[in-house]
Amino acid sequence: MAHLKDEVRLLQAHYGRCEVAINYGGALNNAVSVLGEEILATCKAEPGLARQVLQKMSEAVMAVYDRLVCPLNGVPASASRELAFGIGNCPVGMIAPATYQSVVLPADLWLRSQFHGSFNLHHCGILTPMPKLTRACIPPRWTWGRALTCAWRARPMPRQASPPISM
Repeated sequence: MAHLKDEVRLLQAHYGRCEVAINYGGALNNAVSVLGEEILATCKAEPGLARQVLQKMSEAVMAVYDRLVCPLNGVPASASRELAFGIGNCPVGMIAPATYQSVVLPADLWLRSQFHGSFNLHHCGILTPMPKLTRACIPPRWTWGRALTCAWRARPMPRQASPPISM
């Protein structure tokens, strides 16, 4: 930790500011990184075990945030938890919505409960059934309906498929 603090001070001296940040994945992202697709199979075959693993992953995210990121930024973890936080949940598209709701969502909601400010939840792609399930994690002022409406207006889908390319 002392070496990291020295590195932060060096960057602050050179640039005037250094903010430490980690691109956090949610519990499922981290579990897939560590265990591979085995966690996806475990979600279906052993949901109780998967819930325990995902909860430990969420706790590990908080430990890294509280014990590494906040101290290096010189901010108390309690004060930082009043601000914004976000996680990625890209593998969610690989499991059924019912599995997400019963196995993954409890860990996401626990992580959400650790923060009192904005909470951003990223899923790769547009997952039609997920908005209802993840609504509890999304800040009330930015709902899925609004986010999807903005996305569709910014880049609407083509009304008809492009003609095939002839070779």
